[in-house]
Amino acid sequence: MKFLARLFVLAASLAGLVVSEKYQYAPQQVPCPAKYIRGSAAGLHPGEIEWIQKMKDQRKSEWSRYIQNHNHIKLASVPPYGIAASGGGYRAMLNGAGALKGLDEGRMSGILRGATHLAGLSGGSWLVGTLATRKFPQITGDLWDLRYGMLSPFGNAFWKNWKFWAAIQQKVYNKFTSGNQVSMTDYWGLALSKQFNLFGMKWSDIEPHGPFPIAVAVGRKRGTVVIPENGTFEFSPVEVGSSEHNVFVETKYLGSVFDKCVSGYDNTGFVIGTSSNIFNFIMFDLFKKMGITNSFITKLVLGSRNDFDVANYPNSFRNFGNSALAKEDELDLVDGGEDGQNIPLVPLLQESRNLDAIIAIDSSNDINGYPNGASVTKTALFAATHNLKFADVPGSTDLFIEQGLNKRPVIFGCYASSAESGPIIIYIPNAEYNFMSGQSTTKFTYSNAERDGMIRNGAVTVTHGGNEDWDKCMACALSKRAMERNGADLSQCDSCFETYCWS
Repeated sequence: MKFLARLFVLAASLAGLVVSEKYQYAPQQVPCPAKYIRGSAAGLHPGEIEWIQKMKDQRKSEWSRYIQNHNHIKLASVPPYGIAASGGGYRAMLNGAGALKGLDEGRMSGILRGATHLAGLSGGSWLVGTLATRKFPQITGDLWDLRYGMLSPFGNAFWKNWKFWAAIQQKVYNKFTSGNQVSMTDYWGLALSKQFNLFGMKWSDIEPHGPFPIAVAVGRKRGTVVIPENGTFEFSPVEVGSSEHNVFVETKYLGSVFDKCVSGYDNTGFVIGTSSNIFNFIMFDLFKKMGITNSFITKLVLGSRNDFDVANYPNSFRNFGNSALAKEDELDLVDGGEDGQNIPLVPLLQESRNLDAIIAIDSSNDINGYPNGASVTKTALFAATHNLKFADVPGSTDLFIEQGLNKRPVIFGCYASSAESGPIIIYIPNAEYNFMSGQSTTKFTYSNAERDGMIRNGAVTVTHGGNEDWDKCMACALSKRAMERNGADLSQCDSCFETYCWS
């Protein structure tokens, strides 16, 4: 702590001192396009449709590779399905990485790259951001070096860390002095950029190399702690917005207001920092303990503790439409899991995406580092009040635990039609198979052995310990809606559905 305190005091004292800025961070004014805001009622954004069309051949090839081991599945086309990775810090990122690795190798190889969408929030957004900005590489531990943590990324190399934080301080200061609001999320997002090698990358620059990536945050009006009615916000490479509010802005022009257009608010670190800004408390508490008096940082640090986790954007939806957002000057967003829905299912439930199934990877810390189904039950309540179709799920976490549904894969919605319950939910809870994967959400350093152990355990979890019957049932669940539409025989799925489907 003393080391970090000295480091931050030095870096914080440099506001206004010119430090070389290799990558532009502060948003810049740009010419406005003819139109950059739309209502979601118009259906999918053309850019999303184009992305999925471009990936059509890859999806078909990957799905064919997977389904060749499953003669009981008779489909001429690839069923549309998505994957959702929950929040939970590095635990969620690494367990989620392992799950995706398990869907990309072995008997389940082809499922990951056959998916249409990949959504993540908080720690899950770090996973999505890492893969999407690297053109969806093969998943290995070498993608992440977590030995030193975000606050001192160069370990005990004091001056390297000092230069790093001095550069971050300069970037935030430049953003502030160019007329933009700043928050603790700016610091957090830039720290994430270093950790995941994202400097200079924009969310709108991500190109089609895998499933359509979505990061999730939720709205929270400044000065309040009220979440649900403020909406779920999704960040995709083509647009940012909320289906509940029926408003979306082109991602490249996020933060533009009327005829004053800007580009740069979609900085990738800031996007995934917004999705995970519950972790702002790390720097908030550190700054407070150090008693920093620098006037610039004091405005950030000494504000309301209720607002320390808010990311500030100029409200592109000001005076647009009839939602509550139209009256606000700012768009204030917080961690995607702060509404209790720690698995980003809501974007994938949208009728416009028309998905048959969703693989839900739950790395939540509900009980001693492991999930208890709370996120799923929360989404069921949300769906019931927001006109979203959702599968029947247990009505309480007690029932989840009593039936052991939080310790093994389970499928929801098997025995209802898509018209009744929407996508089938394939629930994959984090569980210990060969590594203690219920690590603390606030564990910010992992040795390479720990990192690899987490990923290895996640891969085993999604395959249910290599259970061939589960593999068969995964194929059945992903294909069920499409086979029903085609009038295909599903009788060979009956026995595995009896084992894995909840009703």
